[in-house]
Amino acid sequence: MKITLRTVHCDDAPFLTRLMNEKVNRTALNECPTRLEDWQEAITAWSKDPDEEDYIVLLEEEPVGWAGVNELSGEIPYLKMFVLLPEQQHHGIGPQALGKLLANLRAEGFPGIRLFTNLQNKAARRCYEKCGFVQTDTFVDQMSDGSLQERCRMEMMF
Repeated sequence: MKITLRTVHCDDAPFLTRLMNEKVNRTALNECPTRLEDWQEAITAWSKDPDEEDYIVLLEEEPVGWAGVNELSGEIPYLKMFVLLPEQQHHGIGPQALGKLLANLRAEGFPGIRLFTNLQNKAARRCYEKCGFVQTDTFVDQMSDGSLQERCRMEMMF
């Protein structure tokens, strides 16, 4: 199974619309439905932001996910998003793709990375733990869909 990452570009808006409107993903991430125009605007904004990098996860050249990192101008960046199509989850793609992203950050000289995820999202937490992340904090946060969720901060130092 060949997993690669490539930078997001404008032509990825339809894929990101599909990915983030998948009911399983919206539910796990507490996200609201989005439109193609939302993703077109977001990709344009990301391309102008030196503090952010966004990647499409490819399986044999087919898009299967999205990984986004920001706070790249700070000491430790954070993983703002890591999501796969539902049919590609639980097949080992997540740890492989995340491993490639972490290797890139390590090569760029970052000492580690942080992320936030829902405590109830056990599959995501398990994936992050497989890759070496440890939970460092818990808190309650209001999500974009308006719900209050128990969340945790996870970190990995290289």
